[in-house]
Amino acid sequence: MTPNNLSPKLYLAFREGIIILAVALFIAVVFNSIRSKSIPLFGFSSAALIKEQQAKIPSITLSEAYDLYLKNKVIFIDARDPFSFEEGHIARAINIYPDEASFHAASLKIKADKGLIL
Repeated sequence: MTPNNLSPKLYLAFREGIIILAVALFIAVVFNSIRSKSIPLFGFSSAALIKEQQAKIPSITLSEAYDLYLKNKVIFIDARDPFSFEEGHIARAINIYPDEASFHAASLKIKADKGLIL
C-alpha cells in the first residue's frame, strides 16, 4: 500500500500498526526462546534437544563413584580453574580446564576406553 491509495492519516496508522506488530513479534520470539517451557517454533524445540542429549550421557551414583575410587578404577577430571584446583581437590584427580580439553583429548580417549574417566 502506498500513500497514493490511502489518506495520509490512514497510511500513518497502517504503518505504525505494522511496526508495533513487528516489535511485538520480535519480543515474543525472544521471550519464548528464554523460557524453560518454550513453545516449539517451526517444529524445533531447544529444550527437547537438550533432554535428548542429556539422555545419552551415562551416569552413576555417588556411592558407585566412591567404590570405584577406593578400588583405583577411576580418574576424576576436575574442570575448575587451576587456582581453585590447587586450593583443594580429590586425590589423584586431573585438572583439565574446559578450554584445554582438546589438548588432552588423545590421552583422555585412551583412559575413557578403559573405563577410567569420570
